[in-house]
Amino acid sequence: MDSVELYRQLLGLTAIWTVEQVELDMAKKHVEVHVGHPGGQRFACPECGRELGYL
Repeated sequence: MDSVELYRQLLGLTAIWTVEQVELDMAKKHVEVHVGHPGGQRFACPECGRELGYL
């Protein structure tokens, strides 16, 4: 399993979300995970459920 797949599973990302890049700095004990999605997606507000604009 590569690091992209590992972080996708650890973060519990659903189908449209993808891990685009993982940057690991062992000296600083820092991990940076870049997450993305295809353009033109619409998302619901997590509080009211109202569909929001395109991202």
